[in-house]
Amino acid sequence: MLNDPAQAPAATRSDLPTLTLVTCAEDAVAAYAAVELARTLGASLRAACLVPSVRVASLAQVEVRYDLVEAEQRDALEHADVAAKALVREAQAVGIAAEALAISKEEPVCDETLTDLLRLSDLVVVPQPQPGVPRATDEAFEDLLTESGRPCLIIPYAGRPRIPFRTVTVAWDGSAPAARALADSLPLLRRAEVVDVVRVAKDFAPDGARLAARVTAYLAAHGIEARFRTLVSSTPFSDTILSHMADTGSDLLVMGAYGHSRLREALVGGASRGILASMTVPVLMSH
Repeated sequence: MLNDPAQAPAATRSDLPTLTLVTCAEDAVAAYAAVELARTLGASLRAACLVPSVRVASLAQVEVRYDLVEAEQRDALEHADVAAKALVREAQAVGIAAEALAISKEEPVCDETLTDLLRLSDLVVVPQPQPGVPRATDEAFEDLLTESGRPCLIIPYAGRPRIPFRTVTVAWDGSAPAARALADSLPLLRRAEVVDVVRVAKDFAPDGARLAARVTAYLAAHGIEARFRTLVSSTPFSDTILSHMADTGSDLLVMGAYGHSRLREALVGGASRGILASMTVPVLMSH
């Protein structure tokens, strides 16, 4: 068996000591995942519960009583504050050091406050955007991935993920983002039973054995036994990877945020967009 947890190094505070969850009052799945992951890793948990900004463009087209708008914003902030406090109680009940705050996107210091939280974190946990259900976290999603400077664990909106992650798929293409994602995921890979490093190619790659040896040797130096495979496929990258994960029962995908210099461009069309649209298990992305 690969990476038997009984033989794996015990978790230490140096693995991933600080997790930051960016959530909203309506989201329960990402909050559950963050608490379970913090408990698994022995990490502390910080959470920012976001309140969406007012749709100014739509308000300008109708006659609006701004006192009602302000009252609605206050109610939303209070609702988020209640959710934040409930999350802290849930985390503390299972022995996790936790703190949370509600942040309104209308506040001038919102972006600065959120950035400070994220950049002093070891891992950012954020929910996957849900089509047709706009949430406060969706407004900040791309900035979380591009501006935080931290690896982001994206939690699918449907179903509860299996934590701890037992079978992990690492997408590898040799790029700088892929290398960052691999290094960022090491604390999670050490706890997995099975680690698959997968390269997707359009045709036969003659350097496969040499590359496999280098990647598996790197992981072995970090106490991780892994297997490397090249998937030759003419289908889109996301379809190939997700199909492989379904076949192997993967709990987690690790990948670089592929694309151009900014992820928001990559999301318009590319591997990242395909994965984010179709993911059914958590995805750790580094940019």
